[in-house]
Amino acid sequence: MSRPEIRALIHRCLSEVEPQLKNLDLTEETALPELGLDSLKLIEVGVRLEDAFGDSVRFDNWLEQERTKQGNSAFKLASLISFIEERRAA
Repeated sequence: MSRPEIRALIHRCLSEVEPQLKNLDLTEETALPELGLDSLKLIEVGVRLEDAFGDSVRFDNWLEQERTKQGNSAFKLASLISFIEERRAA
């Protein structure tokens, strides 16, 4: 699965949880906190991503990894896409 395909599937999962995001142009520089998702919706996104990408992609592991980052590089879609690519390749 290519990066654009992964990004599109992430976008679909986000839109299923928060329909107003459907027409939003998401780039790899988009950070999840910018999308205005509360913690419950973020959990729902995580469940949908795990369903879409399989058990090797644990969303809570990605969140924990991102919490350790400094500055505004944390929680970006580029990081989530890379995380998914790494887990699927393993």
